[in-house]
Amino acid sequence: MNRRIVAIVVALSIVCGVAALVAAASRHARPAAATRYVCPMHASVVSDRPGTCPLCNMALVLETPSEAAAPTASVMLGDAQRTRANVATVPAAVRDLVSEAVVPGQVVWDERRLTRVAARVAGRIERVYGGPTGTRIEAGQPLFDVDSPDLVVAQKEFLLALDGAHDTMMDGLREAARQRLRRFGLAEERIDELARTRRIDALTAVRAPSSGVLLDRLATAGQYVNEGTPLFSLAPDDSVQVEAGVFETDLWRVTLGALVSIAAEAAPGGAISGRVASIDRTVNLDTRTVRVRIELERGGRALRPGMFVKVTLAQRAARVLAVPEDAVVATGDSAVAWIDAGSGEFQPRHVRTGRRGGGYVEIISGLSAGDSVAASGGFLIESESQLRAAHGSVH
Repeated sequence: MNRRIVAIVVALSIVCGVAALVAAASRHARPAAATRYVCPMHASVVSDRPGTCPLCNMALVLETPSEAAAPTASVMLGDAQRTRANVATVPAAVRDLVSEAVVPGQVVWDERRLTRVAARVAGRIERVYGGPTGTRIEAGQPLFDVDSPDLVVAQKEFLLALDGAHDTMMDGLREAARQRLRRFGLAEERIDELARTRRIDALTAVRAPSSGVLLDRLATAGQYVNEGTPLFSLAPDDSVQVEAGVFETDLWRVTLGALVSIAAEAAPGGAISGRVASIDRTVNLDTRTVRVRIELERGGRALRPGMFVKVTLAQRAARVLAVPEDAVVATGDSAVAWIDAGSGEFQPRHVRTGRRGGGYVEIISGLSAGDSVAASGGFLIESESQLRAAHGSVH
């Protein structure tokens, strides 16, 4: 009986050990690679089973990891094939690359040229003149009447100084009293009239110091004000500028003083020229743009604040090696240009690109001046190379 129990225990131990080994082996085993079927023409179309591409209706081909990492192969094209594929070649050459970018902008008032009208003496506003905001105000036009006890006291002091003796001390007092009236906003003609008529007015009119458009109208009849209280804002007719939002990727195109072109649908008649006046030091966190202010040089009177415009930024780079944009084919994370090796053979060349403009792209590395590249039909050559590689893997 004891022997039978011992035999059973030994058998169970052996079975458990084998099971443990099998489980450990299964845990450490590498999973089988997933099978993928891709479209030779559209790399973004991927399926886990055979089928057809929904974009071009071509049969999907099997892709393996080794084939996916394989480099693009050369392609042989005969004259007839080149003609049908519309393949044309041009040499890579050093040229002046003019890079342009169009960014949105808005017409705003030039805040540096605004005129602020504030109360120059404490008192009570009795009457407000002028129209609503947006109307034009002429220089010297009355804006409001103010009743000021301080102004009455200043006029009395001036008259007392006039009656004083004519010596050096009193001459200084008279000039100080006159200067105080000027500071309170009385014109020189009004001061001379006070000296002549000796009539003191508690009410005085405050006039516009310059012509312009009325932007802010903060004064109301019956309002009490202190010296320095802001009441009106005026802007000259031609004091507009453009604020543009330039994306971070285009910021290299912008330099102080650079000439830009501005177009507005609401103001037809040709492009308006301007120059970059300032570039903000911070990036707008919501739009990821940098505000650029542009001073208008010609045609600015046709623009009104609030208008939306298109700003064209042009930057002439140094002479660089460049090819037509269509000569570079994007292949995932890299770019390829097809070199004409002669005798109908096109070889792939991985390139690193830079700035773009005028239909050309800068080549930082991968090509040399004089290399003949496919300026058109490069995408078809790339597709043909991928298709042949895929068919080769199937057979």
